[in-house]
Amino acid sequence: MVLSSKKNKKSFGKKEFRVLIIYRFLPHYRVDFYNNLKNKLAIDNINLDLIYGKKKNEDRLKMDEVDLAWARYIPNKIIKLGTKQFYWQSCLSELRKYDLIIVEQANKLLINYLLMLLSRKRYTVTVRRHGVVRTFCL
Repeated sequence: MVLSSKKNKKSFGKKEFRVLIIYRFLPHYRVDFYNNLKNKLAIDNINLDLIYGKKKNEDRLKMDEVDLAWARYIPNKIIKLGTKQFYWQSCLSELRKYDLIIVEQANKLLINYLLMLLSRKRYTVTVRRHGVVRTFCL
């Protein structure tokens, strides 16, 4: 899901455009992608930030997570409802300074629901699923 601010329609030329990616965890195979993306966007005066959490419980045993020096780690909080697990990432205070917010498409990420509610006034939502992109204003 991609959220683009309606308030902050900035040109890419003179003023810095700020992009935030929020991810539940940072797998080792995505590090090169994020580093290259950050470097290429910087050429066009686009600042990329990344907020990520860490896996919990048995998922941690896969040992496929890493840290990234320029990214920000915020611990995930797990909320259990019956047999289901949901994840909360406490990063709402960070969102206002970004022109574009990209989140992982996953039903178990509670921040996605809150961002969709906020999008009614502040954002255009773009949902991307395996090659399909849908954009709509809420």
